Amino acid sequence: WSSAFLTIGADHFKGGGSPELRGYFPRSEQLSPKATHFTFEDIDCDTEAGVIAEILDSYALETALSVDSDLYSGDFSHRLASARAFRWGVVCEIIMKTVGEACAEKSGVLTGEQFINAWVSKTNMTEAVTPFNHPGYTSMFRKDKLSWKAIPD
Repeated sequence: WSSAFLTIGADHFKGGGSPELRGYFPRSEQLSPKATHFTFEDIDCDTEAGVIAEILDSYALETALSVDSDLYSGDFSHRLASARAFRWGVVCEIIMKTVGEACAEKSGVLTGEQFINAWVSKTNMTEAVTPFNHPGYTSMFRKDKLSWKAIPD
């Protein structure tokens, strides 16, 4: 999953969401004059948990899924943000991936277990140690290193 996105208009590019791409556009003679850069602030779960719930609702509504009530908790929002290094782009990406997998399973309900499965699929880590189910998730997963554990197995 990439944390970046790029929109392309007739004569202009807009890119954001990924600190890793910040240096690329200025080096490109063709892209630099046509690029608009913007940076998202990290997710603040104290004030933006509702936004995460709205994003979940939006994707679920579009796919006719219901959302398990546990996914509306502040705890889940913080776990989801932690799982994706508090970056909006990759939080949306894991939501899209999880919703897609729920639709493929024809489950009808978006659950925390499906987020665990998406995390395991992405990171190749054991399902016993994910930000979605581990009590020590806040100290185990590094905010500065997307999908890396801070503590070795």
